Amino acid sequence: MTQAQVKTSEGTPSPTQPPPRHVLVVDDDDAVRRMLVEFLCSQGYRVTEAPDGEQALAILLEQPGQFNVVLSDIRMPVLCGARLLTQVRETHSLTIPFIFLSGGCSDDQRDAIQEHQATMLEKPCKLRDIATHLQAVAA
Repeated sequence: MTQAQVKTSEGTPSPTQPPPRHVLVVDDDDAVRRMLVEFLCSQGYRVTEAPDGEQALAILLEQPGQFNVVLSDIRMPVLCGARLLTQVRETHSLTIPFIFLSGGCSDDQRDAIQEHQATMLEKPCKLRDIATHLQAVAA
């Protein structure tokens, strides 16, 4: 997916809700990514999606300050979620919160997540658990 193919979707908040929070969803599994985007839009979030960490990094650097949180898989080709987090924090000094969804990760990945104080939810997890964590970090 090139930059021209990056999709942004927006939920429909009620008139009494504040403007939607912007979430960057990163997952190489199209079905999982699509399900997360649809769920988050139904909850009123504005969502941009990326199929891997490399494209997510490019989006974050092209649009600094535009996202409230990154919701990412850990195990992905090209650039894994933990390396994305490390590059965002150490190389580019961005402080955006990260929430990871993973069915497992290496000790190095777990260490990076803990070092940078990101949240990790184990797959499978319930959509309401994702929503609860997003509400806490995107507030």
